[in-house]
Amino acid sequence: MREALARLLALATGLVVLAAAIVFAWFQNAGTATAVAAEPPPVAADADVARIERGRAVYADAGCAGCHAIDGQGNPRNPLDGVGSSLSPEEIRHYTTADPAVADDLAPRVVAAKKEFAKLPAEDLDALVAYLSSLK
Repeated sequence: MREALARLLALATGLVVLAAAIVFAWFQNAGTATAVAAEPPPVAADADVARIERGRAVYADAGCAGCHAIDGQGNPRNPLDGVGSSLSPEEIRHYTTADPAVADDLAPRVVAAKKEFAKLPAEDLDALVAYLSSLK
């Protein structure tokens, strides 16, 4: 009798926890859907879109995925997802080219590798910075 009662109590407890999790998830998703629907994403000008796409191509051509990842693609040790939310375009440019302003924050081998990006044509570097800045 005790075993049956203990099993019933364990089953009832599991069902209560499952129901609470479902209700909690439903409220969380309902709040998120409302917040997302309330604010439409900003629309970039055609020139900005073209520059961002050019930056994406520069990122791929320069082999940046060997050291960094975006959306799970590339080296997961140094993800760049959200970098546009945490750094200004100027800071992104400094880190991309291992500018002396940030060189102390980087390992010497990283500084040496990033110095190559300072040699990019200005248009390509601007496009790369625009692309990385768009990663919110």
